Amino acid sequence: MITFNPAPDRAVVERHSPLVASFLALIARAARPEGLALTRTGRFGRAVIAEAAARFPFPGFGAHDLAARSPAPSERDVPPLAVLRALMLELGLARATGRRLIATEAGAALGADPSRAFTTLVPALLFGAAHAHETGTALPGDWRLFLAVVNAEAAEGMSAYAFAASLYGTDDTEPALRLFESVLRPLGWTGLLTPPPRTAMLAHAFRLTPLWHDAVQLSRDAGADNVVPMRTP
Repeated sequence: MITFNPAPDRAVVERHSPLVASFLALIARAARPEGLALTRTGRFGRAVIAEAAARFPFPGFGAHDLAARSPAPSERDVPPLAVLRALMLELGLARATGRRLIATEAGAALGADPSRAFTTLVPALLFGAAHAHETGTALPGDWRLFLAVVNAEAAEGMSAYAFAASLYGTDDTEPALRLFESVLRPLGWTGLLTPPPRTAMLAHAFRLTPLWHDAVQLSRDAGADNVVPMRTP
């Protein structure tokens, strides 16, 4: 069973979670009368991207990084921002009105409580519809097993290749890539693992953070020693 500490330490959350820090900044802007500008397709507009890049703590997505890649970056250039928008809508923390994203009462209240924001956003990101949409095909195994292996092996650093070898008995590129995109990178965005730089490759070592130790609660029978065959059941 996977549970999260219902009241993780606020200072630890604020220090280590890019997801929560970014949500707090976004929801504060969305709570203003003008809200956050959206494009015709419902994505964040360029002004929002520029403001986000100047303030967000996701490594590799700062203003200088984005400017170096494109003179007019779009939401597609900032995947964590797209995920946050999807989460805010999925959880009823904001609503799209015309071409504006406006905070709901529930969203504004959550923006005042970093600890509760963490326990609301993180399960939704890892286990909810927004995550499934962003990451696509399901992997053999489940989150209980994934987190047990991370807990056992990432204290000193674990790459996607090593993760695949532990889970499936192979360090081939395909399962490693899927684990990187579906498990390790999202955990890094939450701050439970060290956030990866934008250009992180499959050999990049993710490490447990103090937030992991404060927030994650795993049952003792999580089965970290089991190897799952790399095939669809």
